[in-house]
Amino acid sequence: FFLRFKNVNKEISAALLEKIDKAVSSEVMNLAVNPNACRLVQRVLGDCDKSRSPQMKMIMDAIRKNIASLAFDQHGNFILQHILDNGSDEQVEGVLAFVHPRVLELSVHKFGSHLVEKCLTCATPTQAAALVEQFLKPTGGNSAFKNILSGQGYDDATMLILCKDPYANFVVQRAFEVCSGELRCRLTDEIRKQSDVLLKFTYGRHILAHVDKLMENYSNF
Repeated sequence: FFLRFKNVNKEISAALLEKIDKAVSSEVMNLAVNPNACRLVQRVLGDCDKSRSPQMKMIMDAIRKNIASLAFDQHGNFILQHILDNGSDEQVEGVLAFVHPRVLELSVHKFGSHLVEKCLTCATPTQAAALVEQFLKPTGGNSAFKNILSGQGYDDATMLILCKDPYANFVVQRAFEVCSGELRCRLTDEIRKQSDVLLKFTYGRHILAHVDKLMENYSNF
């Protein structure tokens, strides 16, 4: 079915499209987390316009209600990334609103970290800055997650935890790339403050080198 859908003529009939939309809407969550079918869901989503059909509204509503499970899923998070790329401002803000209070938890997750990186690159400067602020001074859900890590023996500063993590260190690098001005300086100071410890870890050395390179390019601009 998926192969036939991929190779179908571009002049596919509206009736067949409607049938595909109906099929996806009835099983959207099962399809969204399937390694092959998640691509079909993205094709059906297109520009994520809920007004396109009743089926599209059902699909988008199901995604909104199950955003938590999709965010941490290996394949489901690509559905949310598709919305960040193609959705309306309101839909993008909906994904960002979910990520913001959970950005630390997502950043240290193998698959959730990809969603955070996408949020940082797709967000407006103001939205991206709000996410980066949570790396510097966690509040709300992020503060609670930091406390959970502390209870598990991770008493390090938030930035040190992120820089040492095999997934979150890439998120920090992306955060450094998208922020600017005073916020970038604060992020740089916080990272370099942990340099003695970070030099002992492979991921730590990578992020220090990344920061030094970008700051050098920035100063030469």
